[in-house]
Amino acid sequence: RTYDGPVNFSIAHDGDVVFEASKDVHVPPGGTVTASIEATITNALLWDIDQPNLYQASATLPAVAHSDRRTTFGFRWLEVKDLGSDAKLYLNGRLMVDGGYTAK
Repeated sequence: RTYDGPVNFSIAHDGDVVFEASKDVHVPPGGTVTASIEATITNALLWDIDQPNLYQASATLPAVAHSDRRTTFGFRWLEVKDLGSDAKLYLNGRLMVDGGYTAK
């Protein structure tokens, strides 16, 4: 069947919804559509090895039973500095791996 209607998106943390949005889509019979949105979460808690703050993202077609999909994720970023000379790996701005050693 054709689907013409919204995809509802949400992001939750510890059961509290911190973001909601909706986007209309048209899906032809037997077809697929990729729908995406940009989400801004103010004061998002970063995922860290010692404190894995996790969020749940979901998308659903409200008119279609059992269409919801969920995934768990964390906000984080990896960064490499001084690659090629004294490489260092940073997680969320904090030094994790220092490549400046001499092999024996």
